[in-house]
Amino acid sequence: MKYLVMPNEETTQAAIAIVIATDEEDAKEQYALAVGIKDHLFLEHVYDRAINWGLAETFMLVTDADHDHFAKTGTALIDERKFERRVKTFFIDHEEWATAYLNMWADRITPTNRLADCHPFPKSMLLHVYQNIDWIELIAIPTRELEVKRQ
Repeated sequence: MKYLVMPNEETTQAAIAIVIATDEEDAKEQYALAVGIKDHLFLEHVYDRAINWGLAETFMLVTDADHDHFAKTGTALIDERKFERRVKTFFIDHEEWATAYLNMWADRITPTNRLADCHPFPKSMLLHVYQNIDWIELIAIPTRELEVKRQ
């Protein structure tokens, strides 16, 4: 079945795709693989090393105490070991993904805008991130619901 898939927000035509899928969830996954994980804003989100933005925020600012400390000091409350534990928990079934992310995070030589080139993450890892962070809500509509019937 064909689905029209797009973000549930104001969007451009480039962010809309028609995919063939078995159901709504499969359509959203197909979209994520074809469009979502290639989006430059999403990739900036994944590769950014700011404490309060991007994927890093998912690990740095988890608790109210984390947020309060950051708001007061502009620094992270957690230490490197706790950060690593949170990364490993997020990638629980894929230790290699946690290692890849931690290696990228530790790279302080490569400029941020080159991290994706120097530390390319596998599509499956990017899909996991796309589906498991508060990034974007997708809508998948069967195209048959969009068809206009002649009378």
